[in-house]
Amino acid sequence: MAELDAGTGEELAVEVVASIEMPVLLLEGALSQKVFRNSSTRLARRLPHAHVQVLPGASHMMQFDAPTDYERAVLSVAG
Repeated sequence: MAELDAGTGEELAVEVVASIEMPVLLLEGALSQKVFRNSSTRLARRLPHAHVQVLPGASHMMQFDAPTDYERAVLSVAG
């Protein structure tokens, strides 16, 4: 609940988020709760260079549920 109480990005000014010019990878676990998927959707609409990638069979704890897919996705943007 503490994580949910921290907010899901609605407190961020749209102009500030939209000013991010670098590529952004938004990872979603296919089994994640809807609140997390909704956050990715909202961010993707506001970030000009965002890409959403869904990891099948993973929850919000995707680094534990699908560590190989998670690592591959992170490394794809980290160089």
